[in-house]
Amino acid sequence: MKIRYMTCRTCNAALPEKSSQGDQWHRDCAECYPKNALPTSVNDAREIAVHFEDRSLRVFPHISNDGLLAMRLLPNMQSYVLMANGDIRMRPNDFVMPEGLPIQLMADIERSFILTDRRVAEAKRAFEAYAANDFEVID
Repeated sequence: MKIRYMTCRTCNAALPEKSSQGDQWHRDCAECYPKNALPTSVNDAREIAVHFEDRSLRVFPHISNDGLLAMRLLPNMQSYVLMANGDIRMRPNDFVMPEGLPIQLMADIERSFILTDRRVAEAKRAFEAYAANDFEVID
């Protein structure tokens, strides 16, 4: 069996070992992904693939309404937000923290979006892979 090494269509760098690229697909590497210009709408986000263990996640990185890094994960189509303290939360796409609320109430609202189920592990893996540039760009 011949081993094929997949490379980025833009810069020719090697793609992740578990790349989902096939003969008919031509992916970009993480270095060619515009991390410094993420859209604020998931509808404008470019799709990436994150691979771990025996799974692959389709992810749409974007900036949340309050300026935080967010990831829309398929197939459940929910966006997860990485909080400053490292927690993962989920919130509606159109949620904006009301201005003028007491600090404690804002903290309670923030905590209400923290997930407690297995989806946290998947979301954390997506954020970690994104931070480590361990993904491929699908478009």
